[in-house]
Amino acid sequence: MRKNVEALNHAGVRKTFFYELAYRSLAATRGESIQLRRAKAQAYILDNAPLAVLPYELIAGSMTGLCPVSGEEIPYPEQRAMAAGIIEKYLAGKKQAEREPAAKRNRVKTFEEEFTTKKSRWTLMGRVYHDGCITFEDLQKLIADMQEEFRDADIEKYEIGRELERGFKIDYGEDVRREIDSLPWFAANHLSLNYGRIIKQGFGALLSEIDRLTQRDTLSGEQREYYLCAKTVAEAASRFIGRYAAELRKCSGQEQQPRKRELAEMADIADAITLRPARSFREAVQFVWLLHIMASFCWSSALSFGRFDQYMRDYYENDIAKGVISEDEAKELLCCLWLKINEPKMQTVQSMTLGGVTADGANAVSSLTALCLEVTREMRLPYPNIGLRIHSQNPEWLYDLAIESIKAGSGQPMILNDAVWIENLKKLGYADKYANDYYNMGCVEIMVPGKQPNWGVTDPIAFPMLFEEVFSKYRAGETALADFDSFRREYNRVLEKAVLADKSEADSKISQIPGRCYDPLASLMIDGCLENGRDMFQGGSELGAHWSFYAYGLGTAADAMAAIKKHVYDDGRFSIGQMADILESNFAGNEEIRLFLENRTSHYGNDQNDVDAIARGILSEMSDTTLRLNSASQRDKYVSTLFGYFFHIYHGEITGATANGRRRGEPLSDSMGPSQGKDVNGPTNLLNSVLKLDHGNITGGYALNLKLSPAIIKNEAGTRALKALLQAYIADGGPQLQAYLVDAEALKQAKREPEKYRNLIVRVGGYCEYFVNLDAALQDEIITRTAYGF
Repeated sequence: MRKNVEALNHAGVRKTFFYELAYRSLAATRGESIQLRRAKAQAYILDNAPLAVLPYELIAGSMTGLCPVSGEEIPYPEQRAMAAGIIEKYLAGKKQAEREPAAKRNRVKTFEEEFTTKKSRWTLMGRVYHDGCITFEDLQKLIADMQEEFRDADIEKYEIGRELERGFKIDYGEDVRREIDSLPWFAANHLSLNYGRIIKQGFGALLSEIDRLTQRDTLSGEQREYYLCAKTVAEAASRFIGRYAAELRKCSGQEQQPRKRELAEMADIADAITLRPARSFREAVQFVWLLHIMASFCWSSALSFGRFDQYMRDYYENDIAKGVISEDEAKELLCCLWLKINEPKMQTVQSMTLGGVTADGANAVSSLTALCLEVTREMRLPYPNIGLRIHSQNPEWLYDLAIESIKAGSGQPMILNDAVWIENLKKLGYADKYANDYYNMGCVEIMVPGKQPNWGVTDPIAFPMLFEEVFSKYRAGETALADFDSFRREYNRVLEKAVLADKSEADSKISQIPGRCYDPLASLMIDGCLENGRDMFQGGSELGAHWSFYAYGLGTAADAMAAIKKHVYDDGRFSIGQMADILESNFAGNEEIRLFLENRTSHYGNDQNDVDAIARGILSEMSDTTLRLNSASQRDKYVSTLFGYFFHIYHGEITGATANGRRRGEPLSDSMGPSQGKDVNGPTNLLNSVLKLDHGNITGGYALNLKLSPAIIKNEAGTRALKALLQAYIADGGPQLQAYLVDAEALKQAKREPEKYRNLIVRVGGYCEYFVNLDAALQDEIITRTAYGF
């Protein structure tokens, strides 16, 4: 099964039926309400999408039916000629950038769509190269070829990548995209649906509940429409499971034993859960996966399995106790589930949370938690992106299992500190039962499972980019920057302005949602919607949304400000005007000065108080300002998220030179980490620097990478040292940590010969990915990160 999944992921360009199916339904329902059109379109997709049953699998449901290989490969010489034409057209100024028509300018966008239209490029890893008409590997070759061909032209490297990724897209038809976009099709994105409630209830009981709620005399017209839509998609979801049962039975008739028997059993399970709840662990696993696939068929993205070991625990423990299933059989099912999460077209990061405490504050770690970690260790896959919550009530062996999994080399799991996140969520006004129940959505973002609508995004704040505005104001004579305190105050004013701009952006998006954004299928699985008779985007969810103000590049910003403090204000080696000119020229003719700034400045990540204090000030200004924007009475929350996905490359390519010796266009530091290669005093000193920061008001998420040499696992002493390091970090209030093993030489070799290293996994930001599935610039940045030994 693993080999088959790997082959599927490298089978070529995939073209989806989603657009065609959605268009057919929407074209037939013009004139009806947005909510009803959405429900009918989702039902149409579930009723008509092709279904795929794959070899070896014990769990049915695959995106490969909806997204088959197109079979329309463009020969590389033709691709190259097309690429040259795209760049030449761009250079001629005929099409500097696509301008959206007025109908789109005010349209609410999804997470990825939000960033694909901005100045920088977006496709920095294959998983987000949606609707490409060439493979990601070919796109990378074209970028490299065009960078060489146009090396003397007036064009930045990132512009070449941006124009090519936009140019090589599958054309699904202008009418099709216009119909879907104008609705708008705003799907569940970056959240956890309450699978646990649905599998315990079943669609039969859910439909009965909808009928009961519809009979109330006090319903408004809006509520009646909601229940009509809820019934439409619930019936379609039940039929979808029935369709899979029929497909499995059909496939069974075409196979020989023992596969014939396996498929027949899978068909029986699908039949059983068409209307009734799951009654066994195997039925529950199948039910959860089909719910996940249905939402994905309707174009949801970055869905989390939430607190999987909590809502699946009773099924597992009951079946083990009764002898219905053995531990090995349960493990095999989970291995299959882990593999299926890594199949093609499972959009963006698919996450899962384990451990921690229950909603009422009791230890939540169980034998199922341990089994999930064992599966994670043995499968060595980038997804699900496991967040392991650690609480003082949890058994110590949880650390041992986590470290064994880390040693396996897949970068899993990340560690989340309950002592930090529970208290910080309470500062947002959440009751204990909600704060105790948090999970990591997608990468590292913190939410309450099954009770909130989409994670909201605003323009990310790259801490180092803010220096450009400070110096711009200085050149314009708007600020004197006479001493370091005045420089820091000006930087803080610019940072506050960026936070307030994000609030303004969030408020604008919030104002666009009423009456426009609906997802009837997802709303079935968000608590509060049925009770309130409203879609999750229309205020039906039990809790409001989190609107994230992303910020990252702390290491670069702290190092740059430390350089300015020391070399401009403390030592007087340069005037502030000279520094402004040096940076504006990108160190042209000043390589000696660049090296001086790079090598004669303190660097965050080495337990050096001067620069660590600067980092603390920057972080606190951002997180404190964000928290103050919230009030206890407001429904939606503004949250600070110290995490950069791959934005340290995305924004680094368009950011000017910084005073720590970083040239224009080079990567910024990743998320909360140090500048690449500048943390030279060992892992303990890195974590000591991080622990000096004030994490008390960070409410949205946090990512800190710890890159370790494989040499640490050669003996028991290294393992004990790693465990002690993690325990001390968590005990001292470290909010999050993701440790991963990697050999720098292996990474370099993988870049040269990717076909030999297809299964090499690395931590990127708050998630893992196959190294060969990353853009060359992102690969280079990961190679330059410090790798620690003991």
